[in-house]
Amino acid sequence: MTELKLEPEITSYITYCEKYEISPLTFDNVDEQRRLYNSMRGGLAQDIPNELILEDTHVTGAEGHKIPIRIYRNNAEPNQPCCLFFHGGGFVVGNIETHNDFVAELALKAGVTIISVDYRLSPEHHYPAALHDCRDVLIDVVKHADSYKIDSGKLAVSGDSAGGTLAAGLALLSRDEKLADIKSQLLIYPWFGGGLVDIGAEVTQETAPLLP
Repeated sequence: MTELKLEPEITSYITYCEKYEISPLTFDNVDEQRRLYNSMRGGLAQDIPNELILEDTHVTGAEGHKIPIRIYRNNAEPNQPCCLFFHGGGFVVGNIETHNDFVAELALKAGVTIISVDYRLSPEHHYPAALHDCRDVLIDVVKHADSYKIDSGKLAVSGDSAGGTLAAGLALLSRDEKLADIKSQLLIYPWFGGGLVDIGAEVTQETAPLLP
């Protein structure tokens, strides 16, 4: 196998992450994995740009539960383009806080309002709970676009890893159920299925750090 060559920044990141031993995830150690993941992400957290306006609130889901959301605005003007963001974490770990600085940077550089969704996690809440939370937030944002100060005709969805999968799934669900006119998707290393041990990097980089 060809020797793996990494940039110094990536090597430093891998060394940092390995201290937390956050993989593999099993349902027997969920609480510990969440604690480690939160600590790992917390150690990498960056300051939030002062230009942004942040607001924590919630949406009431179809089942009557509260879905926490965090809104990132560049200004208080109405009719802003809007992107719903769903965090990664294998559907098991992660939350609004673990992705706070990343979403803030994305909102600032993209110049849009971003609404980050703290959807329900597995194994406490099985599929399709997470997707339904994303759907319920989308419905609320479209219904109350004026209150959110966004233009419901300029909607996008985004997410990393599990969140990317949710974003793509929500786009399909929205299309089929005619919930909203989603204009674009920003999907960051989403998982769209396939074998776990016999395709792509699982074969060519089976010993690479962080991947096994």
